Amino acid sequence: MKSKALMAAGIVALAGSTASALTLDASGTVLDWDITPFTGVSPGTETHANGVRSFYQNNYSPISYPGIGNVPSPGGLVGERFDLEEMHVRQQGSRVEMLLVRSSPFSASASGSTFLLGDILLDSTGNGGFDYGVVSQNANTGLETGGFYSVAETARLQNMPGSYYGHALESEIGPWAIASGSLLGQEDLVTTSCNYPGEPNTWLTVFAFDLEWMAVVPESLTFSLVWGCGNDKITGSFAVSSFDSQDPPDQPPQIEGAIPEPTTALLAFMALAGGGLAGMRRRR
Repeated sequence: MKSKALMAAGIVALAGSTASALTLDASGTVLDWDITPFTGVSPGTETHANGVRSFYQNNYSPISYPGIGNVPSPGGLVGERFDLEEMHVRQQGSRVEMLLVRSSPFSASASGSTFLLGDILLDSTGNGGFDYGVVSQNANTGLETGGFYSVAETARLQNMPGSYYGHALESEIGPWAIASGSLLGQEDLVTTSCNYPGEPNTWLTVFAFDLEWMAVVPESLTFSLVWGCGNDKITGSFAVSSFDSQDPPDQPPQIEGAIPEPTTALLAFMALAGGGLAGMRRRR
């Protein structure tokens, strides 16, 4: 692992940076990524020639729900609303971008309740906990949309009718959002939608963060994203490539005409003072 000390200012980068634009061609290909949703084998993973790592989960869930198995709950057309279809990840230098493909925007309804899309939770240590995360929307727990946080506490699923809150599966589904933490950086989310064959009203969002916002740059990251009801979950792991750090140099550059250090200035003053006293003695 590569260590990096946190800056005292706390927030390394602020809102204003924007994730890559989402430009689609007539076939629905995301041009900047060279990715066409719904062309991969689900469930499955793939690493493309351009380095993009893809996780395919269309009509599949890693959770086996009672009575329906490994499909978004509760199955059928209602389950389709919660389908977290694909996640695509790429790294450019210290920057990581995550492209989420799904069936609903940032909320979806079932059983008379409206549930919210969760935050992207990240495990950098491999111990099964989540120490970082990216906020998908302020409506979740009041944190900054697009904010990259060090996680102090995670939030359980939404406690509403139709949710798996309190169900035996809740621990397997995992947490839904960041409850509290420290804001380390922030980027605007970029979202668009597209009608794909057999998959109308598909939503795409790019989340982004900088690895140098982390105290320690890991060798790999595991992500988890769930709906507030727990009706679907997308998860996976990807390797982190080495990159050139943008840290400032350890020593500041020497500037011509700079004010001397205190020790140097004191010695010079003493020399001048000594010369003055000697002159006074000679005049006496």
